[in-house]
Amino acid sequence: MSRKYRVLVVDDWEFNIEVLRFHLDESRFEVIPSTNALEAIEVARSTMPDIILLDIMMPGVDGFELCKALKGDDLLRDIPVVFVTVKSDPESLLKGLEIGAVDFITRPFVPEDLKQRLLLHFVESLDGESMLRMAMERTGLEFARGARRRMSENRITTAGTLTYTPSTVPSEHVGGDLSWFTPVGPYHAGMCFVSVGGIGIGSTLLTASIHALMSPEPDQGLLCRLRHGSLVFRDPIKLLDVVEQAFPEERTERNIAIAYLLVDLRTGEYRHASRGVGIIGFDSDSAAHRLAGLGDELEEGSGRLIKEHGVVMVGPGLMESAPEGGPPFGLGAVEDVVSRASLAAGDHPEKGIVDAIIEEVNSQLAGVPPAADLAASAIFRASPRVTTTR
Repeated sequence: MSRKYRVLVVDDWEFNIEVLRFHLDESRFEVIPSTNALEAIEVARSTMPDIILLDIMMPGVDGFELCKALKGDDLLRDIPVVFVTVKSDPESLLKGLEIGAVDFITRPFVPEDLKQRLLLHFVESLDGESMLRMAMERTGLEFARGARRRMSENRITTAGTLTYTPSTVPSEHVGGDLSWFTPVGPYHAGMCFVSVGGIGIGSTLLTASIHALMSPEPDQGLLCRLRHGSLVFRDPIKLLDVVEQAFPEERTERNIAIAYLLVDLRTGEYRHASRGVGIIGFDSDSAAHRLAGLGDELEEGSGRLIKEHGVVMVGPGLMESAPEGGPPFGLGAVEDVVSRASLAAGDHPEKGIVDAIIEEVNSQLAGVPPAADLAASAIFRASPRVTTTR
């Protein structure tokens, strides 16, 4: 049987401590109470908890000052600190994170969410796979699959003359490939691609976390905006650096392939940054040219999408797919498919190229289910429609 995790709860109101004790499973958590910020340091030294939960509004020494003291103590500085408080304003969140807290949970909280978020911070006692698996175990595999299906819906999205088309064929297992397209302010749009190595619930959870961090939508990416400013979403290199700092491979124990392409909807000018994701440009004649490959080094570039031009992104799962005993599909084969494909007629011509890539890989697999997600997506800049009147 696994040991209990010691949780030091510091709150001047005993009722709040008892609420936390009630919701934290006694078979897994041992709650250590402290109603005084001044005594909390000594309690922490004597018990060495796995995590410390702090209220902010306490008489005398408040939670912010206590957090600073904990982080200044050589013995206690590495213990994760989480604020659990009714305060939810961005200023308090930012201040708490700046002084060393790892998370900020507002009351009233959802009990299952509280437990899962606490489990994610026990990195000293869990390896990466166990940490991610335990965080999802209570919601179950079906929840992960449902979230995966919702995130990978192959929906065509249009912004001005720019059209985004994704295509994902999930593997038999829960995987970690995801692409999406999102507005970035009134005049820009971002095309994103994330592929987390491995299969299982852990890959799905990590992909969802990266998606939330990278999204500039009002209900997503709050932590990213507070720490780095909203302009980070207009700098592909900076945004990928933020993701790598938040999810280092030595902690997650998973390879993360990632790409971000930012397009100016007015001019078609774009910038991109990527690591491990294939990026291919194409024009109205389907001529293909490689913009980024599968290397481990960060690649960046820029260009312009003039009318009838587009960009394709393909994940490592697709490019590494291979029939039994055969060579992997490879980025070169993707370029050949793009060059051969005839742009489909209709409102979304880039869909023909994306579908052709997936079909070609499936034909090589000869009916064998893919071992990893097959994911490709494309953006295409169409000619502006001209309306005439008589």
